[in-house]
Amino acid sequence: MVTKTIEPKQVPRYCISPYVRFSTDHDGTAILSLRNGAFYSLIGPASSAWSIASHADGATAGIIVGHLLLNDREFVSEPPEAVNDVVSHFLTSLSDTGLITVPGSLDSKGSAGVRGYSCIVLARLIRHLAGRLLQWRCPGFASLLAFVAFYIIASIGGFPSRYHVVKDWPLSPADPARGTSVPDLCDAVNSAAAWFPKESLCLQRASVLTCVLRLHGIAAQMNIGIRKLPFGSHAWVEVDAEVVGDYKKVPTFYQVIDRC
Repeated sequence: MVTKTIEPKQVPRYCISPYVRFSTDHDGTAILSLRNGAFYSLIGPASSAWSIASHADGATAGIIVGHLLLNDREFVSEPPEAVNDVVSHFLTSLSDTGLITVPGSLDSKGSAGVRGYSCIVLARLIRHLAGRLLQWRCPGFASLLAFVAFYIIASIGGFPSRYHVVKDWPLSPADPARGTSVPDLCDAVNSAAAWFPKESLCLQRASVLTCVLRLHGIAAQMNIGIRKLPFGSHAWVEVDAEVVGDYKKVPTFYQVIDRC
Protein backbone atom coordinates (compact mmCIF):
# COMPACT_ATOMS: atom_id res chain seq x y z
CA MET A 1 0.00 0.00 0.00
CA VAL A 2 1.40 3.40 -1.03
CA THR A 3 0.73 6.37 1.18
CA LYS A 4 0.49 9.74 -0.54
CA THR A 5 1.16 12.97 1.24
CA ILE A 6 -1.25 15.73 0.33
CA GLU A 7 0.47 19.09 0.33
CA PRO A 8 -1.63 21.98 1.68
CA LYS A 9 -2.72 24.43 -0.98
CA GLN A 10 -0.46 27.46 -0.93
CA VAL A 11 -2.31 30.72 -0.37
CA PRO A 12 -1.18 33.30 -2.95
CA ARG A 13 0.64 36.27 -1.51
CA TYR A 14 0.24 39.37 -3.63
CA CYS A 15 3.04 41.91 -4.07
CA ILE A 16 3.33 45.19 -5.91
CA SER A 17 4.66 44.61 -9.42
CA PRO A 18 8.27 45.72 -10.01
CA TYR A 19 6.93 47.57 -13.05
CA VAL A 20 4.96 49.95 -10.85
CA ARG A 21 5.76 53.23 -9.13
CA PHE A 22 3.36 54.73 -6.60
CA SER A 23 2.89 57.35 -3.93
CA THR A 24 0.40 57.25 -1.05
CA ASP A 25 -0.86 60.10 1.12
CA HIS A 26 -4.03 60.95 3.05
CA ASP A 27 -5.91 61.53 -0.21
CA GLY A 28 -5.19 58.05 -1.57
CA THR A 29 -2.66 56.31 -3.79
CA ALA A 30 -1.40 57.42 -7.19
CA ILE A 31 0.08 54.66 -9.36
CA LEU A 32 2.20 54.71 -12.52
CA SER A 33 2.53 51.57 -14.61
CA LEU A 34 5.90 51.38 -16.34
CA ARG A 35 4.44 48.83 -18.75
CA ASN A 36 2.22 51.32 -20.56
CA GLY A 37 2.71 54.72 -18.92
CA ALA A 38 -0.85 54.68 -17.55
CA PHE A 39 -1.80 56.34 -14.28
CA TYR A 40 -4.23 54.90 -11.74
CA SER A 41 -5.78 56.38 -8.61
CA LEU A 42 -7.04 54.51 -5.53
CA ILE A 43 -8.97 56.06 -2.65
CA GLY A 44 -10.46 54.89 0.64
CA PRO A 45 -10.36 51.14 1.38
CA ALA A 46 -8.75 50.44 -2.01
CA SER A 47 -5.79 52.65 -1.04
CA SER A 48 -5.59 50.90 2.36
CA ALA A 49 -5.54 47.48 0.69
CA TRP A 50 -2.80 48.65 -1.66
CA SER A 51 -0.71 49.90 1.27
CA ILE A 52 -0.93 46.49 2.94
CA ALA A 53 0.14 44.70 -0.26
CA SER A 54 3.04 47.14 -0.64
CA HIS A 55 4.84 45.66 2.37
CA ALA A 56 8.10 43.91 1.56
CA ASP A 57 6.58 40.42 1.88
CA GLY A 58 3.30 41.32 0.22
CA ALA A 59 -0.04 40.18 1.65
CA THR A 60 -2.64 37.48 1.20
CA ALA A 61 -6.29 38.25 0.60
CA GLY A 62 -6.99 37.04 4.15
CA ILE A 63 -4.55 39.56 5.65
CA ILE A 64 -6.18 42.40 3.74
CA VAL A 65 -9.69 41.27 4.69
CA GLY A 66 -8.72 41.06 8.36
CA HIS A 67 -7.24 44.57 8.29
CA LEU A 68 -10.33 46.07 6.67
CA LEU A 69 -12.69 44.34 9.10
CA LEU A 70 -10.76 45.71 12.07
CA ASN A 71 -9.79 49.17 10.86
CA ASP A 72 -12.09 50.42 8.09
CA ARG A 73 -15.44 51.94 9.06
CA GLU A 74 -16.98 50.89 5.76
CA PHE A 75 -16.39 47.21 6.49
CA VAL A 76 -16.45 46.71 10.29
CA SER A 77 -20.15 45.77 10.25
CA GLU A 78 -20.04 43.75 7.03
CA PRO A 79 -20.02 39.91 6.93
CA PRO A 80 -16.46 38.58 6.42
CA GLU A 81 -17.64 36.59 3.37
CA ALA A 82 -18.86 39.76 1.64
CA VAL A 83 -15.61 41.61 2.40
CA ASN A 84 -13.63 38.64 1.13
CA ASP A 85 -15.56 38.74 -2.17
CA VAL A 86 -14.87 42.47 -2.57
CA VAL A 87 -11.16 42.05 -1.80
CA SER A 88 -10.83 39.05 -4.14
CA HIS A 89 -12.44 40.99 -6.98
CA PHE A 90 -10.17 43.97 -6.25
CA LEU A 91 -7.02 41.85 -6.27
CA THR A 92 -8.08 40.13 -9.48
CA SER A 93 -8.59 43.50 -11.16
CA LEU A 94 -5.16 44.72 -10.06
CA SER A 95 -3.57 41.46 -11.17
CA ASP A 96 -5.24 41.66 -14.60
CA THR A 97 -3.78 45.15 -15.13
CA GLY A 98 -0.32 44.00 -14.01
CA LEU A 99 -0.21 46.29 -10.97
CA ILE A 100 0.21 43.42 -8.52
CA THR A 101 1.71 39.99 -9.00
CA VAL A 102 2.46 36.74 -7.22
CA PRO A 103 6.23 36.23 -6.65
CA GLY A 104 7.63 33.55 -8.94
CA SER A 105 4.98 34.00 -11.61
CA LEU A 106 6.01 34.75 -15.18
CA ASP A 107 4.54 38.23 -14.93
CA SER A 108 6.93 39.17 -12.14
CA LYS A 109 10.01 38.41 -14.22
CA GLY A 110 9.51 39.99 -17.62
CA SER A 111 11.92 40.30 -20.51
CA ALA A 112 13.31 43.14 -22.58
CA GLY A 113 12.61 41.33 -25.85
CA VAL A 114 13.79 42.24 -29.34
CA ARG A 115 12.06 45.63 -29.30
CA GLY A 116 13.73 46.56 -26.01
CA TYR A 117 17.20 45.60 -27.22
CA SER A 118 16.63 47.52 -30.47
CA CYS A 119 15.89 50.63 -28.44
CA ILE A 120 19.04 50.10 -26.36
CA VAL A 121 21.17 49.89 -29.51
CA LEU A 122 19.52 53.02 -30.95
CA ALA A 123 20.10 54.90 -27.68
CA ARG A 124 23.81 54.05 -27.76
CA LEU A 125 24.08 55.30 -31.33
CA ILE A 126 22.30 58.54 -30.48
CA ARG A 127 24.54 59.11 -27.45
CA HIS A 128 27.57 58.88 -29.72
CA LEU A 129 26.19 61.13 -32.47
CA ALA A 130 24.60 63.72 -30.19
CA GLY A 131 27.75 63.78 -28.07
CA ARG A 132 29.77 64.63 -31.17
CA LEU A 133 27.36 67.43 -32.05
CA LEU A 134 27.73 68.90 -28.57
CA GLN A 135 31.51 68.75 -28.91
CA TRP A 136 31.12 70.76 -32.11
CA ARG A 137 28.93 73.22 -30.17
CA CYS A 138 25.74 72.35 -32.03
CA PRO A 139 23.28 71.76 -29.16
CA GLY A 140 20.30 72.53 -31.39
CA PHE A 141 21.14 69.74 -33.84
CA ALA A 142 21.94 67.39 -30.95
CA SER A 143 18.53 68.12 -29.40
CA LEU A 144 16.72 67.64 -32.71
CA LEU A 145 18.48 64.32 -33.19
CA ALA A 146 17.39 63.30 -29.67
CA PHE A 147 13.76 64.20 -30.47
CA VAL A 148 13.87 61.97 -33.54
CA ALA A 149 15.47 59.16 -31.56
CA PHE A 150 12.93 59.26 -28.74
CA TYR A 151 10.08 59.35 -31.25
CA ILE A 152 11.44 56.16 -32.83
CA ILE A 153 12.10 54.56 -29.44
CA ALA A 154 8.54 55.31 -28.28
CA SER A 155 7.17 53.91 -31.56
CA ILE A 156 9.17 50.69 -31.19
CA GLY A 157 9.06 50.00 -27.48
CA GLY A 158 6.42 52.34 -26.08
CA PHE A 159 6.66 53.99 -22.70
CA PRO A 160 8.82 51.27 -21.05
CA SER A 161 11.66 51.65 -23.55
CA ARG A 162 11.62 55.44 -23.39
CA TYR A 163 11.60 55.32 -19.58
CA HIS A 164 14.53 52.90 -19.31
CA VAL A 165 16.58 54.77 -21.92
CA VAL A 166 16.33 57.93 -19.81
CA LYS A 167 16.90 56.06 -16.55
CA ASP A 168 20.01 54.30 -17.88
CA TRP A 169 21.40 57.31 -19.79
CA PRO A 170 24.91 57.82 -18.35
CA LEU A 171 26.37 61.08 -17.15
CA SER A 172 29.24 62.20 -19.36
CA PRO A 173 32.34 63.84 -17.89
CA ALA A 174 31.96 67.61 -17.60
CA ASP A 175 33.86 69.66 -20.17
CA PRO A 176 34.11 73.36 -19.17
CA ALA A 177 35.65 74.14 -22.56
CA ARG A 178 32.27 73.75 -24.25
CA GLY A 179 30.98 76.81 -22.41
CA THR A 180 27.27 76.04 -22.81
CA SER A 181 25.09 76.83 -19.78
CA VAL A 182 21.94 75.07 -18.59
CA PRO A 183 19.68 77.90 -19.88
CA ASP A 184 21.41 77.69 -23.29
CA LEU A 185 20.74 73.95 -23.48
CA CYS A 186 17.12 74.48 -22.42
CA ASP A 187 16.73 77.04 -25.21
CA ALA A 188 18.30 74.61 -27.68
CA VAL A 189 15.81 71.89 -26.71
CA ASN A 190 12.88 74.31 -27.02
CA SER A 191 14.07 75.42 -30.46
CA ALA A 192 14.48 71.79 -31.55
CA ALA A 193 10.95 71.03 -30.32
CA ALA A 194 9.63 73.84 -32.51
CA TRP A 195 11.40 72.39 -35.56
CA PHE A 196 10.42 68.81 -34.81
CA PRO A 197 7.44 67.96 -37.10
CA LYS A 198 5.64 65.85 -34.48
CA GLU A 199 3.92 67.19 -31.39
CA SER A 200 6.30 67.11 -28.43
CA LEU A 201 4.52 66.79 -25.10
CA CYS A 202 6.07 67.23 -21.67
CA LEU A 203 7.40 63.66 -21.42
CA GLN A 204 9.15 63.96 -24.80
CA ARG A 205 10.70 67.31 -23.93
CA ALA A 206 11.76 66.17 -20.46
CA SER A 207 13.33 63.00 -21.87
CA VAL A 208 15.33 64.95 -24.45
CA LEU A 209 16.40 67.69 -22.03
CA THR A 210 17.52 65.19 -19.40
CA CYS A 211 19.68 63.29 -21.86
CA VAL A 212 21.14 66.39 -23.52
CA LEU A 213 22.10 67.81 -20.13
CA ARG A 214 23.72 64.52 -19.08
CA LEU A 215 25.63 64.40 -22.36
CA HIS A 216 26.98 67.80 -21.42
CA GLY A 217 28.13 66.55 -18.02
CA ILE A 218 25.20 68.02 -16.06
CA ALA A 219 23.51 65.67 -13.57
CA ALA A 220 19.89 66.14 -14.66
CA GLN A 221 16.95 64.17 -13.32
CA MET A 222 13.56 63.63 -14.94
CA ASN A 223 10.58 63.77 -12.59
CA ILE A 224 7.14 62.31 -13.29
CA GLY A 225 4.34 63.73 -11.17
CA ILE A 226 0.60 63.42 -10.78
CA ARG A 227 -2.12 65.80 -9.64
CA LYS A 228 -5.27 64.23 -8.21
CA LEU A 229 -7.73 67.17 -8.44
CA PRO A 230 -8.21 67.95 -11.22
CA PHE A 231 -6.48 64.80 -12.40
CA GLY A 232 -3.37 65.39 -14.49
CA SER A 233 0.24 64.35 -14.95
CA HIS A 234 3.43 66.13 -15.92
CA ALA A 235 7.11 65.44 -16.52
CA TRP A 236 9.86 67.96 -15.85
CA VAL A 237 13.61 68.17 -15.32
CA GLU A 238 15.59 69.19 -12.26
CA VAL A 239 19.28 69.96 -11.75
CA ASP A 240 20.47 70.11 -8.14
CA ALA A 241 16.80 69.91 -7.02
CA GLU A 242 15.93 73.03 -9.06
CA VAL A 243 13.47 72.96 -11.97
CA VAL A 244 15.02 73.83 -15.33
CA GLY A 245 13.28 74.48 -18.62
CA ASP A 246 9.86 74.67 -16.94
CA TYR A 247 7.78 76.64 -14.44
CA LYS A 248 9.84 76.80 -11.24
CA LYS A 249 6.92 75.93 -8.95
CA VAL A 250 5.86 72.79 -10.85
CA PRO A 251 6.65 70.49 -7.87
CA THR A 252 4.08 72.34 -5.74
CA PHE A 253 1.29 71.34 -8.13
CA TYR A 254 2.28 67.71 -8.79
CA GLN A 255 3.06 64.84 -6.46
CA VAL A 256 6.29 63.20 -7.61
CA ILE A 257 5.67 59.54 -8.36
CA ASP A 258 9.03 58.65 -9.90
CA ARG A 259 12.45 60.08 -10.64
CA CYS A 260 14.86 58.74 -13.23
